[in-house]
Amino acid sequence: MNKKILLFIFIAIFLSVNVSAASNILDMILQPFHDVDIASAYENYSMFVDAVIYLILFISVAQFVYVKAFGKKEGKMIAVAVGLALMIGMMMLEKQTGFKLGQLGPLAATILLFILGFLFYSMINAMFDDAKLSFAITFLLMFGVLMSAFSELYRWLENKSPLLAALLNICLIICFIILIIRMIGLFSDGKPSTNTSTSDTTQPIIDQDTPRDTVNRQSNSINITSPTNGQNFNSGEQIRIAFTVSGPEFSHNFDYDLMVDGRRYGNRITNVGGNQVYPVTFIAGNQIPTGRHLLHVIGVRHRRVFRSNTIIAQSNVVDFTVNGGAPAGGGDLPGIIANNLRDALIQLFQAYEDYSIRFHDLIQMHHDFRARGIGRDPQPVEWADLFARRAAMRNIAQIINRDILSSIYSSTEYAALSPAQLAVLAHLLDVNADIRRCIIVYEIQARAEYNSHITPGAIPRPRRP
Repeated sequence: MNKKILLFIFIAIFLSVNVSAASNILDMILQPFHDVDIASAYENYSMFVDAVIYLILFISVAQFVYVKAFGKKEGKMIAVAVGLALMIGMMMLEKQTGFKLGQLGPLAATILLFILGFLFYSMINAMFDDAKLSFAITFLLMFGVLMSAFSELYRWLENKSPLLAALLNICLIICFIILIIRMIGLFSDGKPSTNTSTSDTTQPIIDQDTPRDTVNRQSNSINITSPTNGQNFNSGEQIRIAFTVSGPEFSHNFDYDLMVDGRRYGNRITNVGGNQVYPVTFIAGNQIPTGRHLLHVIGVRHRRVFRSNTIIAQSNVVDFTVNGGAPAGGGDLPGIIANNLRDALIQLFQAYEDYSIRFHDLIQMHHDFRARGIGRDPQPVEWADLFARRAAMRNIAQIINRDILSSIYSSTEYAALSPAQLAVLAHLLDVNADIRRCIIVYEIQARAEYNSHITPGAIPRPRRP
């Protein structure tokens, strides 16, 4: 639906529905609950009700933190224990001080208004993509709710803090002005409609998983640098995906989809910024089958709370071909061992280095905050970055064991390998086992260090390929 139509609908509803009408609507909705006295029931069972609320709140918050840090099973057990402990502590505090959640009064209503306002703002901004306009509409909506459903709160605010009430009215006027200015801008910007079709046959095909709310911005661009257009790959060679980005939308974190032949390949890569290299290289003939393929990248606006469905840019389309012949750099099974397996092990080694160093830094941060009282605890976005590194490391390990080694052992040339070639393969297999052993050892060590709030120890170092 056109933005102008949506804006007109909002203005018509806001100007036609006055405060008394809004109050009547609420009366109609809540009429079946007229005789239900929730306040009296709460007064009689306040300790029980507060305990349930605290338990749900503390378990939810603890689970959000510990499930990411220690895994689903262990994290949930820790979250339940932490939630119970905090709930019992809060109930002891209530018994000693006489405080109850019901005493929050105007504060609870204010928090509810802020939560509703944040939800409205997120949805409206995702629709209009204009922060000032979205804030103005949200404020007008919430002011209407305040004057109707929460009119007692507004009167309390006028009595207790007339200056704050006056500031709300001033903000109301400012939001009306912003709304009028933005509405005029929608009609006078002279921009062509974004729904105009094009006959460009090179435009990428978007599958059902791709966001539909596309915004074409000339200032944002994605340029694929690897592979190059028309490049050929032989079976067994590695295909490296890399691209550069430019434009104002890419100054913040963004998500992107890798599209192969019009379909999204793998999961969406989240929380990235700047020029990118896809975390996994593909093996031609295994992950990417033989034949001609079209590749492009879609950049998607990154939002923390509501995942945006707005495409900020699409890359150029790259045409590459995977041949069914033997790989370069040897042309036979020894070439796969000397090149593909060794290169993949180097990638796994580097991925483990990145993962372990980042985990070590987070453990040190956690220890300094918990044991020494300095700094801060790791944030969810930092854990998400760590888990992304871990996923990239696991993907490389899967490629080695699922694709490269299986192709080596199933090759008809395997039985003809010389003792020297078998020695090279045995050495690389030892390196692979050593890296995987260090990954397991370090994860056990790191989780124990984090859980015990102790200084992180030395990182196990595998042999370099």
